Amino acid sequence: PRDAPPSAPAAAPLTASVPYGLFGLACGVLTTFAALGDRLWYGDGAPASGPVVIALTLSMGAAEWLLYRCRGLSLRALAHSTNTGGLLLRAMRVLAICLSTYLGALAVLALATTALWPGSPPL
Repeated sequence: PRDAPPSAPAAAPLTASVPYGLFGLACGVLTTFAALGDRLWYGDGAPASGPVVIALTLSMGAAEWLLYRCRGLSLRALAHSTNTGGLLLRAMRVLAICLSTYLGALAVLALATTALWPGSPPL
């Protein structure tokens, strides 16, 4: 009948999400190995790379958001530009703002993870 509510779409089978779960697991294992690998391989005297790895991993959220923001601002720059020189200047400004924002966020995260990581040397 016409008045019947639409049926819900069928859920994807559980097996369809296995590759995504394995990819996430592999990323987690690689990040953990990168953070702790030197200590596990060379012992306690090895320099701690963990804080930097954790900071880089956490900064990916900011990087994704800034990439989205950069695309939006670049499209707006394209819409407001009347010549290629104006577009180039606007696009360079957008890229500089997004890149400097990311580097600032990365610096804050690196300082925070180094301060919180037990026994890590200061940056």
